[in-house]
Amino acid sequence: MTLVDTGDRQVLIVGSSNFDRRFNAGRLFSFSVTALADLVPPASTDVFFRNDFGDAIIDSVRVDSFSGELAVVNLTTVGDAPSPHVLSPSRFNNELAVVRVAPDGSLSCELEGSPRETGFDCTDSHRVGLLARDAYRVTVAELVTSSTTTVEQKDRQQVIAVGSLSALFFGGVPQGTMSFMTSDYLEQRLTGALQPVSADENCNVNDLPLVTVRGIGGIVPLIPTPVDTASAAEMLSLSFNSASPTLALVRHRITTELEPGDCPDPEAENIDIVPTQEVRLDAELSAFQGRGLVSSGDGTRAYATVRFPDARDTFNSAVVVVDVTTDPVRLISAVEVGEELGRPSLDERPDGARLLYVGDMRTDQIYVLNVITDQPVVTARIEGRGLRDFDGDVRQVRLLDQPAETVFVQDGDRRLAFVSNFTNSTIGVIDVTDTDPRRHRVIARLGRDLDPQGESEGP
Repeated sequence: MTLVDTGDRQVLIVGSSNFDRRFNAGRLFSFSVTALADLVPPASTDVFFRNDFGDAIIDSVRVDSFSGELAVVNLTTVGDAPSPHVLSPSRFNNELAVVRVAPDGSLSCELEGSPRETGFDCTDSHRVGLLARDAYRVTVAELVTSSTTTVEQKDRQQVIAVGSLSALFFGGVPQGTMSFMTSDYLEQRLTGALQPVSADENCNVNDLPLVTVRGIGGIVPLIPTPVDTASAAEMLSLSFNSASPTLALVRHRITTELEPGDCPDPEAENIDIVPTQEVRLDAELSAFQGRGLVSSGDGTRAYATVRFPDARDTFNSAVVVVDVTTDPVRLISAVEVGEELGRPSLDERPDGARLLYVGDMRTDQIYVLNVITDQPVVTARIEGRGLRDFDGDVRQVRLLDQPAETVFVQDGDRRLAFVSNFTNSTIGVIDVTDTDPRRHRVIARLGRDLDPQGESEGP
């Protein structure tokens, strides 16, 4: 789930698995944020249920398999102006799907003349192959130089990193990788200037640089130090190896002397990726697995969710605060909370508050942490289970069902959080208007509930 501003409207993009293909195919849906919010009545004591999305759905496209994360990059593929494109890593298919979001929110991922696999909407031009298995994480960072401020925004390059949980080599040893590519490379792919595979072309996607970092628990862009001789980007990855076990925050610096239109050529070393710093969380916290990573808007802090190898009292997970302005990056603090936390979502509110929302995949709850200081405080726990009346038959249902991603929108005087429910194909809506997180609660659930076996919760 991710939020896209097309210039004309705000659009919510949601990735949905297709259970009929057992997670090997799915769809990307676009929703009008305004229309979606209009479906939710003013908060009352009862949770509002609606089994469809009405006119809030704008469009959808069939992609390979659903992804763990979505990212947005601006590319010029239609006309002369850049437009947002959603990046969706396809798990089990080792691909990155690239889908354009038009000003009206409609979706497209095809190029005339490019072949298309039966059952999917994206042509080969918009399906970028990766030399890694189980692509799951994705992020975008801007390449900057000392003169970046003088460069027109549309001419700036960005670098995309795709994190895969394992690789296709190293003798079968589980080994996570990150694949890197530039935004200009993607533009060439999507417009047909560069064919997906060409024997005499250095831009064959399988030649794109890879960095081996074990399992990928998350990737976020950092604000790099500009350099004079090349464009640079920096990223922070949360990488783990459950077999060792080890868990580390690794800072990567990506530099390139590529000009727009150039092909990335690893043999010419015109893209250089260097793991510059590493902080071992397994040594400092006894944590063994990373589950998610998010950075603050000002680029000074990163927040990671991690797991421990055994239960500590009643907790088996923690939220970690990292200072990314220092060299090396510095672990500041950690607070134990939850059983199996997912990827955190940060709400930096207009009133200056900084709240971190973290879903617990086991208990169907969302923990809210105040992270305005470097010592996080758990301020609220949003319950994800409640009662629903089926014509007199009252049952307990899941308002949140393995809450995966959360995005925040302003709807007039209301501030809402949309939550993607991984297990029952619905969107939960939380009213987060009140400045006191203890008053935040689920007020609606939208969409027809279906579990992976196609069963509904109703009678």
